[in-house]
Amino acid sequence: MSKKIRVGFIIKKHLVAAIYDADGKIDWADFFIFVLTPFLLAGLFYYLGISDKSGLINLLMSVSSIFAGLLLNLLVLVYDQNKRVQEKISAYDSQNTPEPNLSASSLEDLMKGKPAFRVSALYVHLSKHAQLLSELLSSISYAILISLFSIVTGIVSYLLKEQYSPLVWGETKIDIDYKVLLISISIFFSLNLILTVLMIVKRVYRLISSAG
Repeated sequence: MSKKIRVGFIIKKHLVAAIYDADGKIDWADFFIFVLTPFLLAGLFYYLGISDKSGLINLLMSVSSIFAGLLLNLLVLVYDQNKRVQEKISAYDSQNTPEPNLSASSLEDLMKGKPAFRVSALYVHLSKHAQLLSELLSSISYAILISLFSIVTGIVSYLLKEQYSPLVWGETKIDIDYKVLLISISIFFSLNLILTVLMIVKRVYRLISSAG
């Protein structure tokens, strides 16, 4: 795959932000909600053999298209805000880091007289702000990818015929309804999208409230 369209790092960053706590350990409640729940519900839809008689795929494609457009706009806004916060942190670093003692006669004297960086409540606030914005960028990017995957899955589902041929592996015959399978995959993506958007809404609210 071309390096220009590799998106695995976005998925990895989103999963780290979604299922790991502040101590770097897996939060099993979040793991169940964000990872297992979409798989289980999509598997249930396939097991029940739910078809597209009610235009489910068309509905999911429409919702995914709307969210993709809205999230792209939000991504630009979050990027701009993240850039401003990083500029504030850089300015704070340059203003609050004292100059080293250039008159030191040796490296040992220089290290002994090395001034400590002065950390204030403002700097801590900006650092937390930057971390939250970084997590938002990865989650919004992930939600956009999921929207695109859902749209592509829906298009492929429309192109498939109603009849399907079973998979034959030696003497084993496996019946797979590809249309129902793709509907289940689209539902999986849509559930991921809903959960991610809920997480994004909560973090945007925290961002706005902390800025206030």
